[in-house]
Amino acid sequence: MSNKLKDMIAILLIGDGVVALLRPQRHVLLWKDGPEFYQDLMEPFVKMPGLTRLLSLFEIMVGLWLASVAEDV
Repeated sequence: MSNKLKDMIAILLIGDGVVALLRPQRHVLLWKDGPEFYQDLMEPFVKMPGLTRLLSLFEIMVGLWLASVAEDV
């Protein structure tokens, strides 16, 4: 995977994680559109904002890790 792609993915993960950490229910509701199976998948996250926040922290950590393993140019 190229360093540019790693950085782009890291930025997306960190940014998405921070937004979901701050406003978990609002963030999940923005992504709840789509096929019925996807809506069903998102429903627990709407009802349990603590779970969304926990996964957001994990997402931020993965993004930070990914950014740290990118090689220097």
